[in-house]
Amino acid sequence: MRIDFFAKTDVGRVRKENQDYFGYLEESGFFIVCDGMGGGAAGDFASRAAVEVALKAFEKLSIDEISEVLGDSAKGVPGEALRPLACIRLANRALFNFSDKFHRLSGMGTTIVAVLYNKDTNILHMFHVGDSRVYRLRRGLLDQLTKDHSKVTELIEQGKMREEDVKTAEIQSMITRALGIHEKVKIDYRAEFVLPDDNIMLCSDGLVSELEDGDIKDIMLANKDSVRESTERLISSANEAGGKDNDTVITMRFLPDDKAQAASQYSGDMVGNVVTVPEETQKQSAVEDKILKSIISAARVKVPKSAREKSIISNPLYLGSALALIIFAVVLSLSKLGTKQPDTELLDLTGKVAGIALEVRAPKKEYISAFKAAEDRIDRLEMIQDWYSKKDELTVPMKNVTVIIKQGGVEKLRVNTNGKDFIEIKLNSGSYEFVVEYDGYKVVKDSLEFKESVGINVEMSDVLKPILLVMLPE
Repeated sequence: MRIDFFAKTDVGRVRKENQDYFGYLEESGFFIVCDGMGGGAAGDFASRAAVEVALKAFEKLSIDEISEVLGDSAKGVPGEALRPLACIRLANRALFNFSDKFHRLSGMGTTIVAVLYNKDTNILHMFHVGDSRVYRLRRGLLDQLTKDHSKVTELIEQGKMREEDVKTAEIQSMITRALGIHEKVKIDYRAEFVLPDDNIMLCSDGLVSELEDGDIKDIMLANKDSVRESTERLISSANEAGGKDNDTVITMRFLPDDKAQAASQYSGDMVGNVVTVPEETQKQSAVEDKILKSIISAARVKVPKSAREKSIISNPLYLGSALALIIFAVVLSLSKLGTKQPDTELLDLTGKVAGIALEVRAPKKEYISAFKAAEDRIDRLEMIQDWYSKKDELTVPMKNVTVIIKQGGVEKLRVNTNGKDFIEIKLNSGSYEFVVEYDGYKVVKDSLEFKESVGINVEMSDVLKPILLVMLPE
């Protein structure tokens, strides 16, 4: 069978950086989705480096090298699935080594979910670490083919949490396995037969944190004949539901071709069962380090400049100065304990703040013209999504836009944009209506509706909530 597929990643509606990454080798039938974690550029680097290392290793590893990396640890895994397993191990080792070498990357990691389709055996091989998922839509039924490596999954299996409580659980994003966190890694493997018209979907947890499985099923079923429309609609629906995280989706549809299908050598008990490949031995880790030198060079993995800058911890003089400043600050704080402080200052000590960082932008003229000329709804939706995810490249800040902030129908604040920077607006927690006024322009969202106002929820957080509004001429 042949594969029709479409892949896309989106930053979402809240976060400024996209720490998801995907990649594939179409001719080999190898597809990957990663969801990075870590402060600064660490999460973005983790997911990107994992994909790049895994793909390059898939292309370059020899049979002997695969055998050295895996040894006899992959019992129960067929030979054709050994190459991706070795690639994922190498990706884990590469990330761990990077975080060990560069202090600013310390603690970074990424989930990974990957599939390999073998046309000769008609088998889909699945590999995963973390909570990114594989779904299958077959004859109107949706099945999750991977099990999340997460704390909530453990609690549900132990009967300590109900599935309906997952969406509101504070630990819902706490995963129990990831690449790069530890020197060694356990990988789950599963194989499944593929049938004509099967739809397979890989995704990061940003999608499933916003959409229930029933929603995913309805969207995939309604768009089962178009992998592009299915992917686009899944991501736009997650954004419409809140878009609190990055979303990445690869949708694949398996179509019969003219070639005769060879009889599969797989017996029934070789598919559908999960095999957990154990951590590598110390000897295998040493082999990985040796192989990675050429793989990382060939993949041209580049460590972010910010991560290569020296930490003050590596310089005793800087470290001593920092400690002196900390001691001074503590003494100063103690000296003020006897003075009654206003309540607002006491609240500030928590480090939390309520408010938004507002940007109002418009597409560049050439993109506005392209939008007006586009007749296809999907093309227009994709343009809007690109404006929000690539704002610095495709849009410009708007000047003299009046934003009226209302709560309960009562005006609380009125601001004008300066056409340069975002506006910091501190508000109390709650729900607000933002009325945006600029002659001839209105706010445009994924629904393709032009709106004069948008609803925004404000909560206490570590940083001001970033809000981007893109406006178009009516």
